[in-house]
Amino acid sequence: MEKNIIIFGQGVNPESQNTGDKSGVALKFLYSLLDLKCSKTEKKFKKAIRELLWFVCEYLKISGNKSYDYKTVQITFNHSMIINEAEKIDMAAKSTGIVSDETIVSNHPWVEDVNDELERLKKQEDTQKEYDDLIPNNQDGVIDET
Repeated sequence: MEKNIIIFGQGVNPESQNTGDKSGVALKFLYSLLDLKCSKTEKKFKKAIRELLWFVCEYLKISGNKSYDYKTVQITFNHSMIINEAEKIDMAAKSTGIVSDETIVSNHPWVEDVNDELERLKKQEDTQKEYDDLIPNNQDGVIDET
């Protein structure tokens, strides 16, 4: 009975799964029914918000204020998904040199603002170059006696 409630309610049964470290694929599979339910709900919300925007735009047009087009508003929902951070970070590290740094940073789970993070990386790199210039380069193993 409990299993049917979870299946038909499109929920997640955490008791049926072991609590070990899950891969990204296993987590997606575990939450797949809930993700389907969220997608359906998202469509309904978008439709309702679009109707509300239409009403507000019509009201503003009638009241003599500016005319707005409700179709220009972009409605976006951000899904918070459980992910395996270690796996995602490892994939980002292995992608260095294959994809751009901006793509890697944007897909890193700890980064919230990509542009801010790229600026900090640039600043860190510049600071490191300053210190590298202060330390003599002794790659040849030659001792500088001057």
